Amino acid sequence: MIDECVAMAPGYTHTTGMPCGAPSAASAWVSPVSPNLLAQYADAPAAPLGRPTPDIVLTAANTEQVIGHVAAGPADIGFTEGPRRPAGPRSKVIGQDRLVEVVAPGHRWARRRAVSAAELAGAPLVSREGGSGTRDTLSAALAAQVPALSMSTTAAVRTAVLAAAAPAVISELAVAEDLAAGRLIEIAAPELDLRQVLRTIWDSNPQPPAGAARDLISHIP
Repeated sequence: MIDECVAMAPGYTHTTGMPCGAPSAASAWVSPVSPNLLAQYADAPAAPLGRPTPDIVLTAANTEQVIGHVAAGPADIGFTEGPRRPAGPRSKVIGQDRLVEVVAPGHRWARRRAVSAAELAGAPLVSREGGSGTRDTLSAALAAQVPALSMSTTAAVRTAVLAAAAPAVISELAVAEDLAAGRLIEIAAPELDLRQVLRTIWDSNPQPPAGAARDLISHIP
């Protein structure tokens, strides 16, 4: 599982980077399509000037940083998650996710079915850092800043909650296997709307950049 990421693939006639950024949940959608894009380029008939197999690199960043990479130019496309559409870049919805409240089986909340919004707002949580879509979604749902041990990656949040350090609010996509295996337990938070939207973003042009960037987006299911 990769967190907010920047993916790079070359152009058609020379090896140049095509950065794309995405957050933890969004990367669950992005990563599987990368082999499809590579296969497409590998199997395509060679263009007269040659068409290299693209280099796809996923670089971790949070949603705020991804938007900055796209706006400043290092990234041609990005993938974000959060409660609202980013201001500035063009975007396309590519999926839905929700945040879940999870604890390790040994945590004191493990036998509870639900927690209230007030309890969650007052609890020390393990969370992504400010600027991440996950943190923004949680703060918007609680209408308050969250007291949290901030982690820069979803993988770090997952590791901390598995160690029973504290409850965490995390992408359901990121912990689906842990929930199914019983390594983590979901505690309902029925008062909160923790849905978030996964988007691909690019610059102000109507369509994503032509070439590998557009091809990558087309392979997202």
